[in-house]
Order: sequence, then C-alpha cells, then structure tokens
Amino acid sequence: MTRILIYVFPALMDMVVSLSMFACTVRAARELQLNAFLVASMVPAWGIAYMATCPLVGRMMNRHNAAKMLIFSCLAASVLCGAFTVIESGPAMFAGMVTMGVVAAFFFGPFQIFMAAVDEGGAKPITFSTGMYTFSWSMGFAAGPFVAAAFAWLDRALAAGQTGWGLGAIRAFGAALYGKEGPYGSQFSYLFAILLLLLNVVGIAFLARHAHPHPDPEQAPTKPAGALDYSRQPNYVLYAWIGAGVGIFSIQMLRAVFPKFSDPSVLDLPVQDQGMIFFVLSLVQAFTGLALCWSKTWMYRATPIIANGLFGVVGLLCLGLGTTLPVFLLGATCYGIYAGCFFFYFVFHAIAHPDKAPKQVGINEAVVGMLGIVAPLLGGLSADHLGMASPFVISAILVVGTLAFQAWVHRRGFLPVGAEG
Repeated sequence: MTRILIYVFPALMDMVVSLSMFACTVRAARELQLNAFLVASMVPAWGIAYMATCPLVGRMMNRHNAAKMLIFSCLAASVLCGAFTVIESGPAMFAGMVTMGVVAAFFFGPFQIFMAAVDEGGAKPITFSTGMYTFSWSMGFAAGPFVAAAFAWLDRALAAGQTGWGLGAIRAFGAALYGKEGPYGSQFSYLFAILLLLLNVVGIAFLARHAHPHPDPEQAPTKPAGALDYSRQPNYVLYAWIGAGVGIFSIQMLRAVFPKFSDPSVLDLPVQDQGMIFFVLSLVQAFTGLALCWSKTWMYRATPIIANGLFGVVGLLCLGLGTTLPVFLLGATCYGIYAGCFFFYFVFHAIAHPDKAPKQVGINEAVVGMLGIVAPLLGGLSADHLGMASPFVISAILVVGTLAFQAWVHRRGFLPVGAEG
C-alpha cells in the first residue's frame, strides 16, 4: 500500500509547475508591467527548454539513478522558486522560466521509469502505473492555478485592510520578509511551492528503495495470475507519438485559443465560466486515467481507440462551435475523456518495453514540449485569419484522419501472448 504514495510526487510537481506559470505570467503583467508579447512568451520559453532537455535526460536516466534525478529536480526547483520571490526584472523572470523548463525535464521523464520499477516490485501491471500517473499529474496541473488564485485573493484582502483569518499576522510577516506592504500573493505562492517540493524530496528519499530490483530473485514479488507481458507485443510507440501527438496538439491549442471567447467582440464568455470549463475538462481527464488503471488490451485494439477519438471530435466541435455554457461543459466532458485516454496511450506505449523505455520516455516529453510551443502559435494564427472556430474544426479533422491511420495500424489487435499463470 505504501508504494501507491509515489503518485503524490507528480501531482505536487505539476502543481508547482502550473502554479509557477500562472504566478509568473500574472506578476509579469501586473507588477512588472511587461508587454503582452513578453508575458505570452514565458510559457513557450518554458516549453523550448523542456523540449530541448528531455532527450538528453532520456539518454542519462535508468532505474538506478531515476530517484536521484527526481530529488535533484525538486531541490533545484525549490531554489528557483526561492529566487522567484526576489526577482524584480522581466529578463530575470524570463530566465527563471527557462530554467524551470530544464529542471522539470529532470522530473517527469525519470518519474515514469521510477514508477514502472516501483510498481513492478509491487506486482502491479504497467496499466496501473500509467493510469495512476495520468490521474496524478492531471489533478496537480488542474490544482496549480487554483492555489495561485487563492494567494491572489490574499493580496486583495490585504489591500482592502482586512484583518480576519490571521491577515494581520500575514501582513506583518510579509513586511518583515520583503520590506514592503504588498503585494505578497506571488511570493507566498512560491513559498508554498517550496514546501510542496521539500515534501516531495522527503517522500522520494523514503520510497526510493522500492525502485530497486529485489536482491534475491526467489523472494521477489511475482506477477498476479493472468498478468500480461506487454514487452512481447509490438512496439507501437511511433504510432503513439503520432496519434497522441494530434491529441496533445489539440489540447495545447484549445488552452491557448479558448480564452479568446471572453472577448466581448467574440462571445463575452465570463471568466468564471471558462474556469469551470477547464476545471471540468481536467477533472474528467484525471478520472478517466484513473479508470484505465484496470484496463488490459484496449491500447492495441482499433475499435476502442476509434470510439475514444470520436469523443475528442465531439468535444472539439462543441467547444469550437458552442455558444452556451451547457454545450461547452458537454464539450469539456467529452474532450476530457479523449484526453485521459490519449495521454494514457501515449505513456503506456513508451514504457511497455522496459529496455527501450528511458529513451522513449525522453522523446515523449520532448514531443509534449514541442507541441506546447507550436500548437498555441498555429491556433492563434488560424483563429485570427480563418475565424475563432477554425482551430477547433481543423483539430477535429486531424483527429479523424489520425483515427483512420490508427485503425489501420491496430487492425490485428492484441496478440494473445505473454499471459502467465
């Protein structure tokens, strides 16, 4: 039971990453008064650094050093969050986001190797590992902006002169720590991130022993009856990069373009409604990943993959063509199911063959970083020149085309080999 606690680690790390992105961009716009282009460039800068670093990490990591890389990443990120509390210039904040991309690359790739080793020792199938990982990071990514927003509320309460909820003590602490009356929200959110990262360091150090092979093969845990040996199946990682890559492209585009619906000249969709839509999408994505912990062979079969892709098409069309909140929520729900499945598919095929997993996981994360740069730019250009619905419709067409390709690839289905017991 203790082994399952490892899935707290990516949740906390992704919470820190999304919290930092939110806090840095908000602070750059409001406190540092940077122009829109520089504010918008911070997240792609993170993505470029992440994309460039992941393949290098993939060549370095293995089951023996994965835990050390995780600890290094958390410690380095905590130092960086500490630096964010005193950064007062745009170039320094920009450099900090680039560094955060490098640091994050030393976490998410190695963690996938770490979790596979831990769960193998606990006689858990890799479908369990993949589903729990999808659930964990999705929940962490969804929670980050909410936590940062809570500290933004703290700023507003302090500015209004409120003293309840210990605000007087917080005001005094902030003044002593930073030598100013406020705002403190961004700084306090970074301090909270440091606490999360240090908790990760302690947890990883405590559970790292579970990632090492058992010294006595006769006492090592055995796989449960009926467990499947996925390493004897075809290696479909290339098709995962293509199929899930289209899904990742569409979700990155969606997150970048959909906020434009809040523009009065477009739809005047309230910000709180947008927050609800993205929260529903992330929540459904997370719980879809969790439900897939108990799946076995759908990742090799054409029919389930096509059915899931159709959820994605419906979701994209509802989000791109809808005009009311119920339609948008329906789209978020459908797309969340699709996203949970394609992220699962993406990670599963990268780690299904243990001897190739380190390299493939590194490429996986590089694909995520690359699409995080390209998709928002192409989505924005499409929306500007072809209309707001065009990025969603184009993504839906790409999904349909990819589904046809995946149906052809998976036409043989799961090969009945590798069952034990």
